Amino acid sequence: MSSKVGSSIERMVTQAVLAAVGAVFSGLIFILLFIQTKNIRFDFKKAVEDPGQIGDLVGGVSGPFIGLIGALLTFLAFWIQYKFNEFQTEKMERTRVEGLFYEMLKIHRANVDEITIKDASKSRRAFISMFKEFKFCYYALVSVYNEYKSENVRFKLDERQLVNISFITFFFGVGESSEEIVNSLLGNYEEIFRKKYYNKLSHFQEEWSNIDQIIKLGKDSKNSTSASKTPKRTIHVSAGNETDYSLTTGYKPFSGHLARLGHYYRHLFQTVYFIHKQKISGKEDYIRTLRAQISAHEQLLLYYNSLTVMGERWWTEGFLEKYGMVKNIPLPLANIGPKPTDKLKAEYFEWFEITKNL
Repeated sequence: MSSKVGSSIERMVTQAVLAAVGAVFSGLIFILLFIQTKNIRFDFKKAVEDPGQIGDLVGGVSGPFIGLIGALLTFLAFWIQYKFNEFQTEKMERTRVEGLFYEMLKIHRANVDEITIKDASKSRRAFISMFKEFKFCYYALVSVYNEYKSENVRFKLDERQLVNISFITFFFGVGESSEEIVNSLLGNYEEIFRKKYYNKLSHFQEEWSNIDQIIKLGKDSKNSTSASKTPKRTIHVSAGNETDYSLTTGYKPFSGHLARLGHYYRHLFQTVYFIHKQKISGKEDYIRTLRAQISAHEQLLLYYNSLTVMGERWWTEGFLEKYGMVKNIPLPLANIGPKPTDKLKAEYFEWFEITKNL
């Protein structure tokens, strides 16, 4: 970026010099044309005896032009110096911004690497597990909603509300420690409905734990010294309309991910916000570098997080659309709640480019 600005200054200097040279030649041509059009004749014998005659004529005609050219060159010198100072200031500011940005990018990578779900999955693979868990929460909510709506015909929720409820519950988990937080965020929904949903997830959580007990009881004594890694178990939910979803996981589901995702989302937003507020060119290039570090499943969870009350600033600030923060979503996986193509143009997504020629 700085090399482009430097080249621009070089072009301006060259243009200024050419303009000055052109002005001098134009002035000389004007003097010659002036002399010709006035039919001025010189008596060169007298001119030799009195050379001031020629000097007075040339000086009188060229003086204003020389003064004008001098003023123009002085202005150009100041202007070029101003542009150069502006370039130096931007270069120093860009150096400062880049230093902070790459430090924030380093912290983002560290945040991802530190994410661990028990001994089941870690780093970027943990986002795959968490996304599957979130989808199970969503389908469990749809199951409860369909049942509750049949008994309460006036009770209606749209797809974004379903995502809001299920994602917040997935984020904070079920249980006494998270109940107060979840209720404060979802208090505008009917309490009976919310309790039915929490009980549903708690039931699935117990079912997952009971599977563990069954596995333990069925072990032979010779296998009692099994590996410490928790075995994976599968639970199922039916959301109606022939929609069945299974979750296979090696950790206790619906226990919440606040400790894993809370600082991750805060830092990610602050990194984008930091670049957005800088008065430099090429901001999109920095965000593109950041987005290259975000996996497909991270972007999927970011999209659904943005549809909740916790992540709505991604939309109000325009970051998802302006900087393509969820550009690399595999669209077939985003098959719950509001479709990404209903919120953003199809051309926005990389998936559109990949599949348009199929």
